[in-house]
Amino acid sequence: MSRNNILSPVKILDSKVLGVEFKTIDEETEKSEPEDLLSTKYGRGRSFIENECLRCEVILEAVLDRVRKKSNVPIHFVVSAKVGVTIAIPLKAIEGLPEDRCLEYARANGISIAYGKIRSIIESITAESLVVGKQTLPPIDPYAMLERDSANEDQDS
Repeated sequence: MSRNNILSPVKILDSKVLGVEFKTIDEETEKSEPEDLLSTKYGRGRSFIENECLRCEVILEAVLDRVRKKSNVPIHFVVSAKVGVTIAIPLKAIEGLPEDRCLEYARANGISIAYGKIRSIIESITAESLVVGKQTLPPIDPYAMLERDSANEDQDS
């Protein structure tokens, strides 16, 4: 993260689990070697000013598609979670910044908080599985995710 991409003081106003799924795939898989595929999907929510704070709503979904070997047998499974969070950043913390940078800071903070919750959910539900064992998601860069999604929106236009 560059020094221009900071995370601001944040208050979490609300968080909701919007979906959780964990399944093993029994059919023959082309993925016979251990492989990880992590996909994330960021949904822009509303951003608005209220009570001297910039509020931002974020919806984030992460899906881990993984093949692990246990006793030399490939086990293919998919685990996913979708979380919504609402945060508030005091306007004093972001005063003097252009509006688009303020929104970027708020969204990056929302993504970071939502992803932390998703990591916790996925660790909890996989920890109970004797087949795959506890799984941990790798860290992400919320700013890179914003850039990627912004580039994808530009291509779709």
